[in-house]
Amino acid sequence: LVFDGNTGDVSIRRFNLSQGDWIEQFAWTRSNIFPWHMTTNGDYEEFYITANAATYHTIWRARSVDGSVDDLFKSDSMPGYEFQGIVSNY
Repeated sequence: LVFDGNTGDVSIRRFNLSQGDWIEQFAWTRSNIFPWHMTTNGDYEEFYITANAATYHTIWRARSVDGSVDDLFKSDSMPGYEFQGIVSNY
């Protein structure tokens, strides 16, 4: 999970050993939804991301295989609360 302080862009990058370089998998451009925590499921090339948007909290799944992003969960409005992390259990 990479944040560019100059542009405000956020991306998920993956290291390609054969190329010896980081490859961008997904990117967000200046958004009200800011990715906060991330975990991966390498067997399925999936990333799970938590994000806080104002007083709402979300969990997304981003799939490298087909480039899809799914909104898995959105909380009710919960001011003062935030997700503290996420774990992939498989």
